[in-house]
Amino acid sequence: MRVTASKVGVLSACQYFARAEAEWSDTTSAAADRGTRFHRAIAEYIASGSVESDQSANGDICEILVSAIAWVEHFGRDKLAAEVAFAWDPVTDTAERIPAVERDYQAGAGRLCGTADIVAVSRFTKAGYIGDWKTGDGSQSGPQL
Repeated sequence: MRVTASKVGVLSACQYFARAEAEWSDTTSAAADRGTRFHRAIAEYIASGSVESDQSANGDICEILVSAIAWVEHFGRDKLAAEVAFAWDPVTDTAERIPAVERDYQAGAGRLCGTADIVAVSRFTKAGYIGDWKTGDGSQSGPQL
């Protein structure tokens, strides 16, 4: 399935990209690269309490990374999980956590899959929080869930 949770908004605007014959470009941009580096660094911080990745702590993501780390610490790093993949079945309206490596959603078995940047679930209330980190200014973003 080509449609992921983050592409549902795009699908509502243009269905062509989801067709089997649509060609995919491997091109990227400096902004996309910056976002990827930030996501990896903050996920590393949530998992280990430190950032060892090269370029992460000293590069162009330093300012946003410092802010995100402050938020994580305020929320409680031990209450968060980073880069959590889910598969949702719209027929039963149920979802389950699935293993996903580099956005390979084969375990989703035809369900709508996506990866949440950060997830927290209260063990007392079973209430959850799902967060989506944004590193850009939004000026060139398209529709996204």
